[in-house]
Amino acid sequence: WLIVQAPLELDILEDGRMLGNTKMDRLMLPTGSHRIELTNAGLEFSATRSVQISAGKTSEIVIGLPSGRLSVNAVPWADVSIDGASLGTTPLGDLTAPIGVHELVFRHPQFGERRQLITVKAQAVPRIGIVLRK
Repeated sequence: WLIVQAPLELDILEDGRMLGNTKMDRLMLPTGSHRIELTNAGLEFSATRSVQISAGKTSEIVIGLPSGRLSVNAVPWADVSIDGASLGTTPLGDLTAPIGVHELVFRHPQFGERRQLITVKAQAVPRIGIVLRK
């Protein structure tokens, strides 16, 4: 058996053939060495792991949540937080965040607060820009 633990949904492939995904509790594989590819196309994530499957035993692959990058700006300026954690005052470039969907909050003393959902991917760098005016 193979168990894959990951903080996001991943497709599990071997030699380009779909075996399942991380929603499954476990996968049955033949004994021997396997080269497993774990992917999430929407988040541009891919990782390859080798695993040895032994008869009567369960092997495990653990995947950590990788980071992606983003850039944030606001006109005239804003204090920005992501998922409740302060990032600083715009402009903010080359920030890192775990891949996935996050909530950005832009705050300006005169123009109030604005919220925006963003998707951070493993490869593409989102550039978020907003205009804060009444």
